Amino acid sequence: MYQVAASVRAGRLVVVLAEFEPPPHPIHLVYPSARLVPAKVRAFFDLVLGHVT
Repeated sequence: MYQVAASVRAGRLVVVLAEFEPPPHPIHLVYPSARLVPAKVRAFFDLVLGHVT
């Protein structure tokens, strides 16, 4: 759902058969200490965490 959530909220897409949608699966972000995280990885984390509802 995170891939299309903005479009659903904006009304550009409509969820069909929502009652058959499986429950979401959690994901885990595992990384070394914060000072060793490359900027690209940090940007990815920020992007993913920005989509958490």
